[in-house]
Amino acid sequence: MYAQSPEAKIDSLFLFYSAEKPGGQLAVSRHGKVIYSKAWGMADLPRNVRLTEESLIEAGSVSKQFTAAEDLLKWNDFYLSEKMGGQTVYRKQIALDTLGDGTVSSYAAGLFIDNRAARKPVFFHGGATNAYRAKLIASPAEGLSIAWLSNTSMLDSTGIDPAAAVFDLLTLPDEAADDKARPANTVKIDPATLKSYAGFYKSAQSARDVEITLGPQGLMLSETPLEPVNARQFRFYGIKLAFDRAGELTITPPAGEPMQYYQVDPTADNAPLDHYTGAYFSEEVGGIVEIQKHDQALKIKLASGAIHPLESYARDRFLIPEIKAGVVFKRTRNGAVDALELSTPRSLRILFQKQAPPSH
Repeated sequence: MYAQSPEAKIDSLFLFYSAEKPGGQLAVSRHGKVIYSKAWGMADLPRNVRLTEESLIEAGSVSKQFTAAEDLLKWNDFYLSEKMGGQTVYRKQIALDTLGDGTVSSYAAGLFIDNRAARKPVFFHGGATNAYRAKLIASPAEGLSIAWLSNTSMLDSTGIDPAAAVFDLLTLPDEAADDKARPANTVKIDPATLKSYAGFYKSAQSARDVEITLGPQGLMLSETPLEPVNARQFRFYGIKLAFDRAGELTITPPAGEPMQYYQVDPTADNAPLDHYTGAYFSEEVGGIVEIQKHDQALKIKLASGAIHPLESYARDRFLIPEIKAGVVFKRTRNGAVDALELSTPRSLRILFQKQAPPSH
């Protein structure tokens, strides 16, 4: 399962891309030969036009994107060939300065450099214009070039850096390199436990949905069996899946941030909503959030004063789509709501304790 081609490795990184959202185009070359080229997502949402490898973006300020990409490719050619100016100029270009506090800057002459010994080094830079981003990574030692063009205001809407993630997939030590020596998987999991994991999962962090199914071979994602590591953790190519609690799933893509998913229960009833309303305080962040009820729907008021609607998907569980966050309310043994956990793209399960209402 793990003796994968480079194409299969990269495909696993983009399995969660939705055909109904903006995406990007990726090209990978090694020693001057393109070894991978593919596109994901939509080029034009209102007109329902898919993004392809040949997709063109309208002119105007968007042309800056292609200018940035062209400049990046010129840098790439320079560092792969090492011809411009010879070794003397080359060494000056990749020399990094030490800042006043003793740290070494990663920014050299017009581009960033990852100069760790294992990288030998790696050059990278990005370009941007309104709602479009570009990034290129070049490794002369590997003869590897990776270009990513995105038609979103971020490099990617899932919280990862696709170019860097692909680079790591193709260059970092592969845990599957010794697949032939790996013994056959003997992890046995109770069928009832597997059945509880199967279902439809939503994530405010990634704005994507995942469906885990149960088949004769066990749990499956995209019609491909998951390999169990233990009773709660599974592998799907380079992706790690952990069923942390009842109804919770953490998916960690290669070189990406963990993404929290929650199992959807269409039969859940969160009424009455008044059980959730009130102020909640977190010692961890030293701040208060407030749960309010407006027109038979819940909203959350953050410490900044911003108010966002909550979207119910299961008992005591809500998404905050506007800020890619999720809320799980906690109850006492008597069933009273006494806390909530707030998860964001950068932090999971921040605990907020419910405060007693002010006395009058």
